[in-house]
Amino acid sequence: MSGSKRSQNVVDLMRNAPATTERQLRQIDACDANGCPLPGTIKNESGERVCAAHFGANKKGWPKTTAVTVRTAELWLAARDAATVGLPEAMSAKAAKALFDAAKLFGIEFNELQRDQYRTSPMKLKAAGMLVEAAINAQAVVASGVAEHENRQPQHEQNETRFIGVLNLLSDRFTGRAA
Repeated sequence: MSGSKRSQNVVDLMRNAPATTERQLRQIDACDANGCPLPGTIKNESGERVCAAHFGANKKGWPKTTAVTVRTAELWLAARDAATVGLPEAMSAKAAKALFDAAKLFGIEFNELQRDQYRTSPMKLKAAGMLVEAAINAQAVVASGVAEHENRQPQHEQNETRFIGVLNLLSDRFTGRAA
């Protein structure tokens, strides 16, 4: 779908449905994997717009990946929102704990590296959102049947490590703790 066609769809939705929900607007840019509720933000080698979970997943296992994204869609949206909102530090830690508690209810597990990244991050809610989103994506990729390479850190963990490092650096600069 071209950009102008997509824009026209948004205009039509807004004109014809005065109470268009955020979810309906997101469906315009939904992942091309059949039934996936997440936004398609990455183009794969086939030119399909897919979510991060389907991008990293074995295409033959996409139905299993979609099952995970459907089951965790509301948690994923909460994690994405958490990663992008700004809250005072006192509220941020409390909201981050609530997000992790919700993730546990969804069966999302975190490894020790992720726990360390959260503990050392000064931006608790943002870090929690990024870690929960990455953990959901990882669970969806694993469900597709992709075996992780034994002697290499999985790509999502490499991205998390880089992201948390950037968060820490920015925080240090804004709080005056930079070297």
